[in-house]
Amino acid sequence: MLKNRWIPEPDLEQILAHADRRDKDIFTLLLETGYRVDDLVSSRANAWEGDSVTLLEKKTGKQRTVRLSERAKKAANNLRGEIYLLTGSRRPLHGETHMHRATVWRHWNKTVKEAGRGGKGYTVHSLRKCYAIRRLRETGNVEAVQKDLNHDRWVTTLLYLSDAMMDAFRRS
Repeated sequence: MLKNRWIPEPDLEQILAHADRRDKDIFTLLLETGYRVDDLVSSRANAWEGDSVTLLEKKTGKQRTVRLSERAKKAANNLRGEIYLLTGSRRPLHGETHMHRATVWRHWNKTVKEAGRGGKGYTVHSLRKCYAIRRLRETGNVEAVQKDLNHDRWVTTLLYLSDAMMDAFRRS
């Protein structure tokens, strides 16, 4: 089975319906922005003010700016901590810390299992693939999606889109 598969809308809706409020907001931000978990958990709260967010991607070292949808703005407002967007534990000597990426993954896996969608290869990173598919539907342009995701090679972008394309092919 493939890991990090694209999630069809009915399955995605089922998963989000089983998430608690905070987790749903986190998953919504990943889905609406296409950021990776590492980028989201380490982001500062003040980066999410306004109509767009610009973060330095940890994996690529590149800056990426995303225009925030109304759903993303609402989710960010619900999550905003004093320093970090996603707060973790508070340590008396260190103050507020950010949520650990493993916490997001653990909550995702639990939610997917509770939604009855376990074993299908749906991971937190699958939300980035869902974002890519949505951007392709909006733009109709693979190069625009490649640029948006900061992919150096178009082949990488096609790999992100391949699950949905194969699914559409099987249904036709």
